[in-house]
Amino acid sequence: MTSEARGVLETLKTYLDSLASESDRGVALAVAAAFEEELGTILRAHMIEGKESDALLSGVLASFASRIGACHALGLIDTSQRSALTSIREIRNLFAHRWISIDFGTPEIDGLVRTLPLTRPTTYAAARDHFTAAVSELLFLLIEQGRRTRRAVPTCQL
Repeated sequence: MTSEARGVLETLKTYLDSLASESDRGVALAVAAAFEEELGTILRAHMIEGKESDALLSGVLASFASRIGACHALGLIDTSQRSALTSIREIRNLFAHRWISIDFGTPEIDGLVRTLPLTRPTTYAAARDHFTAAVSELLFLLIEQGRRTRRAVPTCQL
């Protein structure tokens, strides 16, 4: 592992540790926002710099769902990652739009959380622990992918 990757891991660990004091709702909303931002970073890295790119990312590609779809359509994330990100988006939406008190133990949320893949075959008793482990793995992969990607530079010779 490179020193840059170790730095990303340390930053990610610090971020995830900061979420320990958050409510389940806070964790779900914060994590989804981090993924939405990282997908925007990945998309921007594949666009030329300019007003058109800015307009796309603040317009039709501003939502979490559209960024997931665009990244998948462009081959920037695979089908497994798209599926996991869609589950994270659905979890976020449940927390964001329910007026009643819910948490990771709520059956509907627990069911979505258990669909999130883990690289190591580990079983977590608490859905929040499974969620945290799965999102940390996926977020690390996406941050590393974004870090390795360089901004596209248009070349046009007339």
